Amino acid sequence: MLNPLFASEGAEFAGRMARFWSFQDGSVRTAAAAMVLLGVSCGALGCFIVLRRLSLVGDSLGHAVLPGVCLGFMVTWSKNPLWLFVGATSAALLASLLIGVIQRNTRLKPDVAMGLVLSGFFGLGLVLLSRLQNDPRGGQGGLNQFFFGQAAAIGQMELVMIAGVSAAIVAGVVVAFKELAVSSFDEGFAASLGMPTRRIHYFLMTLTGMAIVISIQAVGVVLLSALLITPAATALLLTDRLPRMVVISSLLGALAGLIGLNASSLRDNLPTGPVVVLSLAALFVLALVFSPRYGLVTQALRRWKRRREAGGTEEAALP
Repeated sequence: MLNPLFASEGAEFAGRMARFWSFQDGSVRTAAAAMVLLGVSCGALGCFIVLRRLSLVGDSLGHAVLPGVCLGFMVTWSKNPLWLFVGATSAALLASLLIGVIQRNTRLKPDVAMGLVLSGFFGLGLVLLSRLQNDPRGGQGGLNQFFFGQAAAIGQMELVMIAGVSAAIVAGVVVAFKELAVSSFDEGFAASLGMPTRRIHYFLMTLTGMAIVISIQAVGVVLLSALLITPAATALLLTDRLPRMVVISSLLGALAGLIGLNASSLRDNLPTGPVVVLSLAALFVLALVFSPRYGLVTQALRRWKRRREAGGTEEAALP
């Protein structure tokens, strides 16, 4: 006979699952739509970031937007989506420009430049956030949600902004797909074809900054880069063709967003960002183990088959 406590918890769990996937709650529909849009746009964009070996850029810009968020909040002393977007976008673009200036005018390697910008901007953001938390006007602003994300707090106005920016990102990727693809695989070859490689780079950084800005409330600044990198890395294990990789990465990002949002809704006060990242990590592990071409199981079977064929050849060669 089942324990009554387990039975009641099981019934509550099933009820929450049913309520989520029925999408009858308006807040659930809003959050789910936001996570799908973010997953698609970040997944598509992340493919070019991974191919260019710029994974640290997402982390750098993600941490760099924190002071911009705080300054945008201070304009109206409320979480006005427009001012938060303007502040975060300005901070992301400034950080991207500083990284480029440091790379071009010093002998420092790119990862060092990104680390310097990341630590400096994030330190400034923490100072501003501490001041806001101690101020009566900002103490109840809920800015701590930007650390680990809370998709349930996304409203209609934020959803409209996410939809608009996501559409712009996807459109930018589609329109500049050829230039992004060629310069991502071989920047020298792209330059020989007359492509403006520096403009393409800054165009990609602008799209990345936009993606980061609209994602901070859903997954938070601490774990934001995972939404850009992990779907693309997973897709790279599943295919060698870039168009297919972009599609798979977008679908994986949307799927992980829904799974993470559902899982975070099953327990109270569970932040969305870490659960979405765990969902992405689980999908990556599945691809790493079972990928038809590069999976660990597939490689083990190939090695076993080669050893078996080699053993059969040696036996056939014996007199």
